[in-house]
Amino acid sequence: MSVNGIGAGYPAWRDMGKAQRNGSGTGFAGRMAGADMVSEGLGNNFFYSKAGGRFSAYDSYSIMGNTGSRFHTNTLKAETKQPVEKVGSERYLIEPSDEISGYWRIYDKKLNKSFEFDPNNTSVQTDGNSGKNYIVATDPRGGLMDVVPAGSELMETLAQFLNVDNADSIPTSSLNDKYTIEVNAFTGIECLKIKGNEGGGSWLMVSDEQQMGKLRELADMYKEKYPNLIKSESVAMGFAQAEVAGQAVRTEDGIMMITCNGMNYMDDANPSKSWAVLYPIGATHIYMEIMNAMAEGYIEAKDIAEYSKWEEYFEEGGLEFERILSDEELEQMDKQESDSKTDIIVKPDGSRVLVVTMSIGGMKTTMSLEISKPTEAPNENSGHDTDNNMPSDDTRIDTVSDEMSNISTEA
Repeated sequence: MSVNGIGAGYPAWRDMGKAQRNGSGTGFAGRMAGADMVSEGLGNNFFYSKAGGRFSAYDSYSIMGNTGSRFHTNTLKAETKQPVEKVGSERYLIEPSDEISGYWRIYDKKLNKSFEFDPNNTSVQTDGNSGKNYIVATDPRGGLMDVVPAGSELMETLAQFLNVDNADSIPTSSLNDKYTIEVNAFTGIECLKIKGNEGGGSWLMVSDEQQMGKLRELADMYKEKYPNLIKSESVAMGFAQAEVAGQAVRTEDGIMMITCNGMNYMDDANPSKSWAVLYPIGATHIYMEIMNAMAEGYIEAKDIAEYSKWEEYFEEGGLEFERILSDEELEQMDKQESDSKTDIIVKPDGSRVLVVTMSIGGMKTTMSLEISKPTEAPNENSGHDTDNNMPSDDTRIDTVSDEMSNISTEA
């Protein structure tokens, strides 16, 4: 996510996902950030490699953008009275973009951040609850692209740029009813979310240096508390942004990430305690189910990192989910599955039975498979077959049964 003084250019996952690989390869953020995370050293984290390419940062961005309604308003381009020219105030500079033809650029001098947008798909919308104005940029289909808080100085500067009398001359409309704006308690930063897809991310709108300072303070908390997970300033800032967006939760020993299609706990001290689950991409309601579970006490603060608690919650609520196994868990399963014993038993009637005994997860399972039918002359010395009575290459095996029988399991 590009957080700047005049709006967040992308959802919270755009620049998120720089957590370092810590042995177990945990890092749900990497699944959201795609190649960005891999390029910074996370490597083949288990969530990224085992999720089967089912989700990407662009998927998240597309889901969020396309959930916007076809909300038609008076665009800024329509309000232009004559060719626009560069104008400036103490804090803002507005000018035609020199990078994208037909776009305009707003530059925040205090925070050294820019916002470029297509005026044909950009309007000023007013939040009826707070009375605040926002410059909202969408794609041609109405999907949200970016949003900028527009205080009095920016509105006056925009009026000059549009060659209208004053800020009151700029037509505004009510904020799209698909949007909701929340304020993070710690930083004071406004977060715009799309209703019904809150787990997809947020557009963070940093309005001043004080808020930026609080965001850096939050990033420092992450870096100090989780030194094994967080190795750089950029990674720490990414997690801070995710928390403000409502998608990162700090626990005593690790970090929980929650998004529109999965959740992942990353343990800073003990990687073996890390885990991740996926739920269907279209099941956008699950994010709010998870947040409500924590807010209402169904999952207590001390249990947030416990997979068994979440598994129980999902199953009781009838919520579809899939556990993503770490490399270590898969290796352990392979090791357990390889701990098996096979015998060929010759029965008194001459038939041969393959007996397989496997020990998996502390459970012993025995299965038998008939591999040849009785012979005309029953074998009087039944028991374990030896090399002398093993089937030869020319033994007739066309009657071998394909069914397993006599399956028993014991603890």
